Amino acid sequence: MRRTLTKIVTVIVQCLLIVNSIGFVCMTYELEEAAELTETMVLTEPEQPEGNSADSDGESSSESSSDATTPDENETESTDETETIDFVDSTDEVTVGASDAGVVPADPDNAAKTVGDEVRKYYFRTIEVDDVNPIASNPDYVPSGNFANAYSGIYRYQMTGNEKIAYEKTRNYITDVANGRRVSTTFTIKFADLELGNHHSFTAEELGVNSIIVDGQISDEAANAMIKMASINMQDIVYKVLVDLPFDCYWFDKTAVVKADNYSIGATSYGNSVTLHYVGDGITFRFPVVSAYEGGAEYNVSTGGVNRAMIASANALEIVNRYSNLSDYGKLMKYREEICGLVDYNYSAVEDKDTPYGDPWNPVYVFDGNDDTNVVCEGYSKAYKYLCDLSDFENDVTCITVAGNFKTSYGTNNGHMWNIVSLGNGMNYMVDLTNCDNGSIGYYDRLMFKKYSANPDSKTYRYTISSVTIQYTYYNHIVGIYCDAALDLSDAEFVNAPAIYISGNASGIDLNWNVVSGADHYEVYRRSESDYWEHIGSATNTYYQDKDVSEGKYYYGIVGMTAENKPINVYNDKYSIDYNC
Repeated sequence: MRRTLTKIVTVIVQCLLIVNSIGFVCMTYELEEAAELTETMVLTEPEQPEGNSADSDGESSSESSSDATTPDENETESTDETETIDFVDSTDEVTVGASDAGVVPADPDNAAKTVGDEVRKYYFRTIEVDDVNPIASNPDYVPSGNFANAYSGIYRYQMTGNEKIAYEKTRNYITDVANGRRVSTTFTIKFADLELGNHHSFTAEELGVNSIIVDGQISDEAANAMIKMASINMQDIVYKVLVDLPFDCYWFDKTAVVKADNYSIGATSYGNSVTLHYVGDGITFRFPVVSAYEGGAEYNVSTGGVNRAMIASANALEIVNRYSNLSDYGKLMKYREEICGLVDYNYSAVEDKDTPYGDPWNPVYVFDGNDDTNVVCEGYSKAYKYLCDLSDFENDVTCITVAGNFKTSYGTNNGHMWNIVSLGNGMNYMVDLTNCDNGSIGYYDRLMFKKYSANPDSKTYRYTISSVTIQYTYYNHIVGIYCDAALDLSDAEFVNAPAIYISGNASGIDLNWNVVSGADHYEVYRRSESDYWEHIGSATNTYYQDKDVSEGKYYYGIVGMTAENKPINVYNDKYSIDYNC
């Protein structure tokens, strides 16, 4: 019988945890706390199963991912004269990448494992993973990433490789927690799921390094190669999750640190053969839970809290269904009416600096049916995006949440969150529900779908209501997340698309439409069911004939233009015809 020897090594890791701004409340303040982390790592012989097992839904066990299984106490040990174990003595401190990493101390017994005349040796090295501060205190922080290619959507960067895999896994974990399919908020991105090739044991040649073992320890060069292959930028992933999932992150305390567990790499030397591999299942992150949803253990959510959130989600869907027969614009205006009717601004959450981050910043309080629960600007804007995300629009309507500085000519100057709505034709409009609520400066729609009065730089837009100037400036991390096309606002006043009357004949398709007030001329757009919009012509009156058609379905849009060629209205694809003449 093979004999297994388990050694327990304690590694002390000190790190200062700083908790910063608690979100966007139209008023900023800071919380600070510090903690020291002590981690215990249990290592086993690499030939044994690596790391913890996971349940069928991918949820890790409650033990640390670096824990190992000790031999069965009832097992009768037998000594194989040809097989003993040698943990090579390597205790020097080294630096790997951006994090400090120490080589695991050797087995003091310094036993040897021999097969014939060969000696098999094992080496281990701890790789530290940086914790994640979801809300970076630095307002100039810009997410990293790969430049987006064409058709990549609203984001400046598209995630690729391991980062894309990790984002999709993290997103699935978060939605599973939000919908009660998972209790633990400890998530492991498994090595087996990353792009590591067909195996997880690598030679120096495969790693592109000179040597795996140098001076009796795993080399910096080899360790860095392993780190690079399993690299995950969880900071950027968390930023994207927060803007993508306005409702599902209700339980996630974005003001606290996401803890990252260290992992290990191990090398096996046997004769002239040296290979390096990952130890354990993967890289584990522990997402903090806001106090209102904490379960019976740390990094667990409570069933009662999830049930309350699910009721709120169902109420939101009921609102969307209630207005499903309205036009896109009608839905967007009704959503303002519903949200502002359900909640008031939560001044107490702003004024009491000890209010913990949680429901006042999230949509649950908007849709929970309780008249006594209210939200700040973050709750308004997330609730609006959530209703839009649930909606089936006629056009390609997209709603995003953005954050930045909110400044007025009467002295307000603080952090804020609002929405940008794209109406499907490249025309984007600012929507600030917080300041369109009853008693606010923009009541009831003076800060919704309005033309800005000034655009002094690429990040700043100004609006004027009576004699008051209101200025919105995006934070740098927002500019880093979203592409310019998503953040650039239209310089035309929003006007509903004119009704179009369509008829087909042997000569083509005839279009007639209602007059757009102030229009000098009109531009005509068309698309088929599978193609993008294209400009097909102009008209000085309210009639146009499209002759370049064949059998199929066509959608049309009309934009009224001023004499200075400025668009007056937006168009939609509500009006179509099945042409078969």
